[in-house]
Amino acid sequence: VFLDGPCPAIRFQKLRERWFVSSHIEGFTINPNEFVLEESQSNEDGAHASLEKYLKRLINYDNVQAKSVIYSSVTTPGEAKYKYFDYFREMKSHPDFVPSRRHIILSNTNEMFFLALQFIDEKFYILKSNHVLYDIDLLRNFILYHMAIEEPFPGLYEQDPITPESQQKRQLQYQKIVSKMSYQLKQQIINDVVALSIVVSSENFPPFNYIKKLGTSASTFSKVLDAYRKLNQPYIACQING
Repeated sequence: VFLDGPCPAIRFQKLRERWFVSSHIEGFTINPNEFVLEESQSNEDGAHASLEKYLKRLINYDNVQAKSVIYSSVTTPGEAKYKYFDYFREMKSHPDFVPSRRHIILSNTNEMFFLALQFIDEKFYILKSNHVLYDIDLLRNFILYHMAIEEPFPGLYEQDPITPESQQKRQLQYQKIVSKMSYQLKQQIINDVVALSIVVSSENFPPFNYIKKLGTSASTFSKVLDAYRKLNQPYIACQING
């Protein structure tokens, strides 16, 4: 269980500076009789203490098979998504780590898709509040496949409606191409895609088939990936065909 922690001081300082620049009015003063600050107490600390206490009891329940619960509270600096993947990288380096297991992440943050993409040898699934489970392997194969063919990247043209039959056929096509790629080539492409997602903002999802239910219609990222495809396709094709 990973929760957002406090932001770095430099981030707060930048926010204050931007707020001042956007809201500053020359010569404006606050009337102390008009604005009175009232003291208030937050129950946030008590709530998180109760959560921590509950998690400690949770592993002793008969219907819970987990041997341990990793908990990163609001007092640990950093955003939840980065704290989780930092821990996951550390866990992968341990000699007793079991690879290729299923990892299910409950999160509404779109950035989780891109952060999970990096681990091409692991099986990640993203469960969102709309009760849809997204398979990261399908998304990764989708990206790799379209980097290797000459068609424009999806989102830049109209596509036929997706049916269970057509989706299964496409998955077989994806796997046929992706299976020809080396581990190094797949990792290189995915690393580049993740880096581009940061530049464009990964909240602006392209209209990928498997995540179209997220409700986005942004095509900016699709244009960026199509430009990447055009620039790198000769190299990718050479690596696939030997």
